Amino acid sequence: MTVITNTAWLSRKQQLAQDPTLLDRMMDYDHPALKERMVVKVGWTEDFTNELFEEMKCFLYLCATNEGAMAPPEDIDEIWHNFILFTGDYAEYCKATVGTFLHHQPLTVAQRAQSDGSMIDRTLAAARAAFGDDLSSHWEFSKIPGSCGPGTCGASTNCQG
Repeated sequence: MTVITNTAWLSRKQQLAQDPTLLDRMMDYDHPALKERMVVKVGWTEDFTNELFEEMKCFLYLCATNEGAMAPPEDIDEIWHNFILFTGDYAEYCKATVGTFLHHQPLTVAQRAQSDGSMIDRTLAAARAAFGDDLSSHWEFSKIPGSCGPGTCGASTNCQG
C-alpha cells in the first residue's frame, strides 16, 4: 500500500520534520563572528565554542521540527542568546533553513515557579529521538525546576518556533 501525504494537511513543523535535508542544511551554517564573540566576551575556549555552536544548531532543529516549546540547556541557551544578537544573520539563518523565524521566549518568574520539568523532559526525548541516546554532556540541565525554589531556576527559556 502506498501512502501519499497531503502536505496541505500537515503543520509547518511536521513538514519540516519530513524534510530529509533540513538537518544537513542547518548544520552546514557557520558564523565565525559569533564564535569569536563567545571566546572573547564569554571566555569559552575555541573547542568548547565549536561544540556548543553545533549543539545549538541541533537544538534549533528540534525547535523547528517539534510541536510545543523546547527548553535549551544552559550553555546552548547562552550561545543562542548571542546568536540572536546578530539579528540580521540570525533572521537570515532561520529564513534560509526553516523558512520562518525561530523565536526565543523566556518564561516569566511565575511560569518558572510553576514549571514541573516537563519541558526539559520533552526536549530531551526529542533530542534522543533525533540524535540518539548518546547525547553529549552539553544536553545536561544543571538547573532543574523546583531544585532551587520558585522562580530561581528551571527551564528559564524556551523556544516558541
